[in-house]
Amino acid sequence: MRARKLTIRELGKIIREEVEAAGKDEVDLGGGTPNEEANKTKEIEASEYAQTLEQEIDHMKAYKIKEARALRIAKKARARAAKLEEAIKAHRAAMKQAKLVAENKKLRAALRKERAVKGVKKGKK
Repeated sequence: MRARKLTIRELGKIIREEVEAAGKDEVDLGGGTPNEEANKTKEIEASEYAQTLEQEIDHMKAYKIKEARALRIAKKARARAAKLEEAIKAHRAAMKQAKLVAENKKLRAALRKERAVKGVKKGKK
């Protein structure tokens, strides 16, 4: 399906419907000149916001410090986790080897027992 372009007329219709839905009777699109609109605006001293801005900057610096510390801790934790994984793998391999050795001992003992029953000495048949 091909997208349809929105015309100015359709856009105006949508805006009017939204304004009516919001409960406003008339939309003031600022039909005055730029000078008239500039005279209507309220001027605010920048010094009122300077302290707030400084506080925000201080908060951001503190967050960056905390983030850097958290990243260092996470890096160390990942390194420790990798070492533990290697240790676990080594332990599992050692346990598997120990299990094989134990099974080998059991088989040798069973073989010796069987040879003793048959009267066969080691190395002779």
